Amino acid sequence: MAQGERDDAAFPAADAHGGAAERGPSDLPAQSFRLRAARSTSFTVPNPQLGRQTGSQYLAILDFDQTLAASEVSFFDADTSDVVEEVFGGATRYERLSAFMIDTISRGVLLAIVSFNSAGVIKQVLHAAGWTEHFGDRVYGRDEVHRYNSSKAACISHELIKPLHLTAQDVIFVDDDAHNCRAVLQLGAKVVHVNHRGGMGEAEVAAVSVWLEQRSRSFGRSSFTNAICSLARQVNSRLKLNGGQDLPV
Repeated sequence: MAQGERDDAAFPAADAHGGAAERGPSDLPAQSFRLRAARSTSFTVPNPQLGRQTGSQYLAILDFDQTLAASEVSFFDADTSDVVEEVFGGATRYERLSAFMIDTISRGVLLAIVSFNSAGVIKQVLHAAGWTEHFGDRVYGRDEVHRYNSSKAACISHELIKPLHLTAQDVIFVDDDAHNCRAVLQLGAKVVHVNHRGGMGEAEVAAVSVWLEQRSRSFGRSSFTNAICSLARQVNSRLKLNGGQDLPV
């Protein structure tokens, strides 16, 4: 295929709601396409260490094609491709996603990618975008997903939730495939379905942010309640020693 062209089969037809049609790993295009060479775009790579916290309580998992990326990416050549324009849909979207990821990490949330694309291609794109450290080693491609009968939900459960000692309720998952969303929803995680072309946009970013705010408030109330109960138990112990009555806990 000539440079500058793409295989239309790489872009699934939209469904009645404007979202991408459901697809599995067997539906990925067999023929790769080369992203066309584009003029260099000047942009600032954000510092991935900003706001990085340890002891993360939550996990945000993103699909790659038509979710983080604006389209399907079957081949990437950093020497001839403009990652901002060709993969992420332009500087405005790239900068918005960068800010979203930095804000998410600053809240103590781990980022991960689970995709039917090649992990090698995804890592090349992340490196070119300056986002490698946002995800660390939490990039799972088709080979990893295939180990679990091509189930993203099973891969997420065994490769991320259990090793990180999280529960499904601590996870939010963003994907353009309704089938994947339903499967992960059954785990008990929060899901955000990208039901339009062009990858996740402002609505999906806002949905993740709202969920994090709700979870943070819930965690804060729970921590406060536990602290009060602990204090009451300590007071009760002292009262018993002095012959007093228990405080209600």
